[in-house]
Amino acid sequence: RGGPVPPQTWGVTTHRNDTLWVHILEWNDSLDFYHIGLPGVKYDDVIANQFEIESCLEPLCRYSEGDLILLKDPETELLELKISQNLRDDCDTIVRLTFNTARTNSKLEL
Repeated sequence: RGGPVPPQTWGVTTHRNDTLWVHILEWNDSLDFYHIGLPGVKYDDVIANQFEIESCLEPLCRYSEGDLILLKDPETELLELKISQNLRDDCDTIVRLTFNTARTNSKLEL
């Protein structure tokens, strides 16, 4: 099912119940870390320490704590992801986030 974020240049989102999947299909090759903004998703809408990295080919168990950082845009309070190239899967890198259902904005239509 389509996610709360419209398609972006880097990929798409999907969601079901309290789970949001961020599918990164296009990477900027020149950066060690890739910044992805999620329009419409506030930082406080997700549980910051509850995420997983997945791959369309195999589970990605080889990531370290600093490979994915959840950031809050200071002006808009929107969620941004800072993702290391170490997590890159040429097919589809998937970040699975869990919504904080107690705080989630009803506009996300979970």
